[in-house]
Amino acid sequence: MAFDLKYALTNDFTCLADSNAINATAGVCAVLSDLYAVALPCIITWHHDVPRRQRLALNAIFCLGFVVVAAGGVRTYWLISEYPSDTSKLRTADPSSQ
Repeated sequence: MAFDLKYALTNDFTCLADSNAINATAGVCAVLSDLYAVALPCIITWHHDVPRRQRLALNAIFCLGFVVVAAGGVRTYWLISEYPSDTSKLRTADPSSQ
């Protein structure tokens, strides 16, 4: 399927009705997958037969990934609070409408 310029110029396009719900769901799924990706190596290395000091060092390095999980959680929370589904709560650029 190729891009059709005639179709693009003659049809009107709109955004999804509730793209905020889709963005929130995608954000939650991303945070959960990041959490899984961080937790899995920690769990695997915890049960290996390596010296305790080395195991703790490995887990400390892997646990730095929780910074990514936290950043994703903050991002998702910010998107949900900044862009609510109810469009009447959105801020406008026109100061006279406030």
